[in-house]
Parts: sequence; structure tokens; C-alpha cells
Amino acid sequence: MLQDAEGKMPHQRTEAVVQLSSLAGSTTQKLLNFFDRCFNPVIERRHANAKSMQTALQRLLLPPTTTESSLEDDLSFIKGHLERGSVIEQQEISANCRMVFDTMNDIVKRLAATLGKKYVHTQGKLERKGASTRMNLGIAESDHHENRFSPHWEIDVQGSEIVVRSSSDFLFRLDALNPDVEGDFRERLQAHLVKGVRGLIETPAHQVIYRGFFRSTPFARLSEAMEEARRVKRNIFVVLFDDKHHQYSKLDHKLGYFMGLEATKNLVHERLVIAVVPVSSATHLVSSGTLELAQWFLLDKEGNVLGSREVQANPNEGLKVVKDLVAM
Repeated sequence: MLQDAEGKMPHQRTEAVVQLSSLAGSTTQKLLNFFDRCFNPVIERRHANAKSMQTALQRLLLPPTTTESSLEDDLSFIKGHLERGSVIEQQEISANCRMVFDTMNDIVKRLAATLGKKYVHTQGKLERKGASTRMNLGIAESDHHENRFSPHWEIDVQGSEIVVRSSSDFLFRLDALNPDVEGDFRERLQAHLVKGVRGLIETPAHQVIYRGFFRSTPFARLSEAMEEARRVKRNIFVVLFDDKHHQYSKLDHKLGYFMGLEATKNLVHERLVIAVVPVSSATHLVSSGTLELAQWFLLDKEGNVLGSREVQANPNEGLKVVKDLVAM
């Protein structure tokens, strides 16, 4: 990968820097500068031709002036590292990613204020690593926070762009060095959020599918999931919750932990069709029509039940269960 989740090029990653330093010694800075240009995500900033690269390599072969590092050498190395164009650029891009997040947060707060006392801004699970940001962000009913449109958002650097995507199928690309967070970005994000709030009025229970439990957006209707299962010839992983329960059968807690491992998410995404539906629309699975705690079912493509159990709030148990289910 040209850039990892933190936006680092191959030679900038910790394990690579350690190896390069042990090999290059006092010429490490020159070697890192060389790779800065070779791996630059913006093609125009790389070596234009073989002669340019050859000249840079010849500079690397010049013998060092001293064989032992001193305090001055170490300080010079640190300053040289901090002054490298790629390091400065990475800091600028990280700051731009934070600006994008701040803009998104401001847009949501302004929308909540516009809608009045019925709705409030909601945010959670904020994680930052390098330039990347992960969080849940959206609008909730002020008197019932379980009724919320709160997708899982990701802000990442890909090449020369900052990519903003959500579990509710929003995608927008911005220039990494000069992101325009007004105009089209603001308008599209507002329209996406308003559509989500409308969904809270028309089909409030269906908005749980956007909370980022899975790698892809699950189906909100069992009939649609069965149609897809027949098309792709896969079994269906169904999570049921009670939309009349004040905590939606503790769906956030139970399913959030159950699907906590990336390995679990990958298995479910690759091997099963996913649906998260209210028990009121699947009474043939739970005849009582009520559900205190969220429950999973495995159905074949014809809707026959192959297994079921309460969703355990345990990521290790989640992985074990899913491994058993995909083996069936």
C-alpha cells in the first residue's frame, strides 16, 4: 500500500524507519528524503526521469564526514527530519482532516438547532490515528436517543485526497492540501443529514442499520435480504430487536460488542447476507412480538431457521459464533 491508515508512505512506517536507520547510519536522512520523492502520492512530485533518480542515488553514495554521531549530529538529524517536505505536508494534511471533522460537527450542530427542541446533536466513539478519524455523528430525538440517525463516519487520506465516507453511503472527496469544506461539501452533507432525519419520522426503527456495526449497510427489511440471499446464494444473518423496547433490546451494547473484531466484520461481510430488523416485522421468528434482548438468527435463502441465540456482548464470542455459522 502506498499509504497506510495514518497516511504514511512505506518508508515512513516505524518498522521501516528502524531498518533503514540501521542500514544507512548517518545517511539515513538522505535516504528518507530519496524515498519521500519516490513514493510521493502526487505523481508530479516524483522523479521526472531516470537521470533525476540516478543523481539522487549518487548523492546517497557520498561518504559521511564523520563516523561517529555527536550531540550536534543527532540534533541536526532531528531538525532535518522535522523540516522534510513530506513531514511538513503530512502535518498540514492531518490538520486539514481535523478541520473537515470540525466542519462536519458544526454542520450537524447547526442543523439540530434549526430543527428546534425535538432534535439534538449526537456524537460518540471518536477515534483518531494519524490523519484518520473515526466517529459516530448525527441527529437524535431529544427525548429518545435510541431514535437517531447517527452513522459511523471515516475521514481518511488517499493519495492527494481526503475521503469522507459513512455507513449511510455518503462519499465525498476533498483536495488534501486545500480542502474546500464549503459549497458542494456542505450542501451535500446537509442534504444527507436531512434525509436521515426524515427517516426518523417515517421509519425510525430502520435507521439502526446506519450505526456502523457491519462493513456494509445491512438490509432493514427481511424480504429484501431474502431476495439478495437467493441472488448471491448465501445464508442470512438476521439480528432482531424490539422497536417498542426503550433501548431497542440493548442493540447498541449487544451488537456493538458482538461485532467488535475486524475479523468478525470481514467474515460476515464476505460470507453472509446481513439484515437488522425490528421484531414487529418478523413475528414468525418471535411469536410473542417482544424481545428484551437482541437476538440473532441464521436463515437459509428460503427463510428456514438454521440457528438462533441471544446476541452476546462479547467480541471473542462474536467471532466464534460467526466462524461456526459460515461453516454451516
